[in-house]
Amino acid sequence: MLAEEYQKLKQLKIECLEYAEKNFRGNSYKNKSSGHIIDVSKKGLNEWFSKSKTVEQILENSEYSHSSENTKNLELNAPSYEYYNYPIVINNVSFIAIVTVRVIKDGNDDRFIYYHHYLDNIYIKKEPPSSIPRNPETE
Repeated sequence: MLAEEYQKLKQLKIECLEYAEKNFRGNSYKNKSSGHIIDVSKKGLNEWFSKSKTVEQILENSEYSHSSENTKNLELNAPSYEYYNYPIVINNVSFIAIVTVRVIKDGNDDRFIYYHHYLDNIYIKKEPPSSIPRNPETE
């Protein structure tokens, strides 16, 4: 990717984050599959920003898949995560977006907080900055 294209993409991502901060942060979306209300937090938007994905339709229409115990961060108020699947087509190629929702204990109730999402079975290789020499034999 050329340096100019990278800068344009970076600026677009910043504008998208600003839009999301104004329009999604603090909002809640009811997932049709589980019936859970999923809140959008600043932390979730920062994850979204770093991965350049959309949020609203995926949260509302993804299908509940499963839950798992929180083994990475043993916070007492966040014992588990829920996972949802959302089919998506990009450039005529089908993918499954995996949505991760953090379950937060709030007194006697649970809150469901959007954590992040990603495309299943895809790895996007980042281009090194143009100042770093590339060796095609090692890529």
